[in-house]
Amino acid sequence: NWTATVVEYQNVAFERPSDEWARLTVHNGKTHMVGVSGVKRQTGVMFFQIFAKPNTGTATPKGRADTFVGLFENKTISGVSYETASMDEHKDEEWYWVTIKIPFTMDMIE
Repeated sequence: NWTATVVEYQNVAFERPSDEWARLTVHNGKTHMVGVSGVKRQTGVMFFQIFAKPNTGTATPKGRADTFVGLFENKTISGVSYETASMDEHKDEEWYWVTIKIPFTMDMIE
């Protein structure tokens, strides 16, 4: 249930809940000129992490990860072209989490 999932965004005050939550982070990469047309291409990676308490199973976090990937992978949305996603699983004493990485590019006209 995405509407009930608490999401942490960059540079926004956030109080971490005691159960499931998610984090969205965008890392911008290089910007370079494309040809002689005055178009700049920005690259980057969008990270989405879904956290759950350890030893509660993986179905919910992985299901939400699959849903998130389906929203962006290999799609262009508002001029941002998202590429193929990758996922990693992690666990520590406090959390189990899935990290989704989706590279992107977008062109900007100068």
